[in-house]
Amino acid sequence: MRNNIHKTIYSKISTKQFLVMGDTHGEFDKIKMQVKSYDLSNCVIFCVGDFGVGFSRKAKEKRRLENLNEFFYRRSISFWSIAGNHDDPSYFQGQTNLSNLSLLPDYTYLSINGKKILCVGGAISIDRSSRKLGYSYWKNEIIQPAPDNLEPADIIVAHDAPTYAGLGTEKLYDEPGNPVKSDALKGRRILDTLVETVAPELFIHGHYHLSQDQIINGTRFRCLDILEIWEIR
Repeated sequence: MRNNIHKTIYSKISTKQFLVMGDTHGEFDKIKMQVKSYDLSNCVIFCVGDFGVGFSRKAKEKRRLENLNEFFYRRSISFWSIAGNHDDPSYFQGQTNLSNLSLLPDYTYLSINGKKILCVGGAISIDRSSRKLGYSYWKNEIIQPAPDNLEPADIIVAHDAPTYAGLGTEKLYDEPGNPVKSDALKGRRILDTLVETVAPELFIHGHYHLSQDQIINGTRFRCLDILEIWEIR
């Protein structure tokens, strides 16, 4: 399990724009290109996971993060990300907090523009059998159980989606020593319960590399494609 799973209320933030970004997969130069193409500044950008951190040696990763942070600093952008399945979870324990770039622990709460946001990382890598444990795949990539006494939230930002969002689980299968479908369903059922408990008006996620917008039982589910930017108004 990922360590230090906890609930935290960050300071309330008011900003002209609050945007979310799809999976980035370590393509930091493409993040910069997207920001420049939309001429973004003085805003908050929230990545829905698969930020792509942890695939390089610690020293190199540190330099990459500092370089990206400097880019955000010059544009007065606050950038946050939750963990996806293609992230080293050790970076998301509350210790990666640069001036303008933060990697958030699971079940962190934020308040942005009067909206209360619950952040939930994790998912299953369907290709994990071909990845190297501890280098390009981490056992604790999965969605972690929710803590007790969750508070209501207006928005959930997650990497994966509930089972009923209709995205892909039916195409998975278990094989000896690699129960991908069972593990994926286990994590998504945590999100099923989470939505029922928290009752958000909006659920934003990535993971499936497509752009989709649907309303289910009164909650809007917005799936973001890779590097897609979408504004929350």
